[in-house]
Amino acid sequence: MRLKFSLFVFGIILFSSFAYACGGGADQLIMKLSGPANAHGEIYTGTYSTEICYDELITDGNPYTEPSPHNGNTIGVYLSDSTNAHASITKDTTYNEEIRYGDLECSTVTGESSCETANICSGSDVTNHIILTLSADTNAHISKGIDENYESTARYICCCSPSAESSAPTIYAPNSISGIFSDAKLAFFTLRNMVITLLLLVVGYYIYLKKRKRKKK
Repeated sequence: MRLKFSLFVFGIILFSSFAYACGGGADQLIMKLSGPANAHGEIYTGTYSTEICYDELITDGNPYTEPSPHNGNTIGVYLSDSTNAHASITKDTTYNEEIRYGDLECSTVTGESSCETANICSGSDVTNHIILTLSADTNAHISKGIDENYESTARYICCCSPSAESSAPTIYAPNSISGIFSDAKLAFFTLRNMVITLLLLVVGYYIYLKKRKRKKK
């Protein structure tokens, strides 16, 4: 009985070690990247570790609550495949994996200040946010939030959510203090879960050995 219970707990913790980093869970995922900057992209169901989350980049903690967000509006980013993909701001036969999410309304702009003043969502109480930077119009690498390293070729994906209340712009830049802190926080929780999983595995194996020893007696 003890062994079964230990293995049950171990299974739960093992599952949690692969849980989504978005605060509100999988429904907050817009898509994933292979890294925070100059990365390849994939759809939200993939295995990449850098997550583009609605409740991080749009509302800073408030989750999107409407059902089936991944069947929502297009964000204007099209991938060449479901994973390990380059991106384009236009859909064609090569770039046809469309990224959709909830009620997001998005526009592609060439400068950070253009996002702040863009009239994307109706209503003065809705704030625009840069959620992604593409390295070019097509055949592009992708960065989370703002990446100024692409310079003149950068294409910023500027989005707003009509259902979200006005908030200060959420600025994520891979090489900024906030970006480094966000990625470090994710790495810490991932490492913590791995350590807990390992400890529970050791405990479960110890109990298993004790039970076998008793049977031999």
